[in-house]
Amino acid sequence: MRLLATLAAIVVTAALAFVLLFGRSWSVSVMPPPPPATQTVTAPQQPPPASLRETSMTTPARLPAAPIPKASATPEEEDSSIRPPQLALEGLPPASEQMVANAVAGQAKGSARARALFALLPRLPEEALASTTEEAVQNLPNGEYNSVALPLVTNPLTHGQEMSVLFADLMERPDPITMPALLAIARNPSHPYAGSALDNLKLILRQNHGADWSKWDEAIKQTLGERRAPNIGR
Repeated sequence: MRLLATLAAIVVTAALAFVLLFGRSWSVSVMPPPPPATQTVTAPQQPPPASLRETSMTTPARLPAAPIPKASATPEEEDSSIRPPQLALEGLPPASEQMVANAVAGQAKGSARARALFALLPRLPEEALASTTEEAVQNLPNGEYNSVALPLVTNPLTHGQEMSVLFADLMERPDPITMPALLAIARNPSHPYAGSALDNLKLILRQNHGADWSKWDEAIKQTLGERRAPNIGR
């Protein structure tokens, strides 16, 4: 009996030792290890390169670029007498346009250009008369009006396409040109603009002498004499 008790004690002791040894190993293998603590590593700030430090300390803020000036005009572009301006004619047939271009070739704006265009009118077709006359009167100075355009605007036989442009231009001229020319037109009953000329005289002078042309002439001379004579050259 004592032997059995001793064996039983040995078995129990061995069992306890087994449980203690292998139970701890099992609990260690079952429970996961705790996660390692995270640690943020901050890289030390590096100083900027010496070239950038020097640039930021010595170079001011960049300003907007200034506009590039246009190239100056050449002497040929500044002198209009060297390069004549282009004709501003519209609706001309190709043949008429070529005739006009040839007539004013090499001529700058001015009386020579106007005279060349007026001289060309009798050779142009009807559809080219108004545009060419407009170009001619735009180039005609006041100082040469009476010798170049006055014979045409007072002539009742001047073509209607030319006359409409000439009469409109006459009303834009200074009074020393306009008034005598209107009187010359008004006193000619065969002139297609006689009535319009007389109506314009009435408006300008604020008088009405009917068909008494001598009184109209005196009124024009008196009006022009009372006014300071304008500089009619242009």
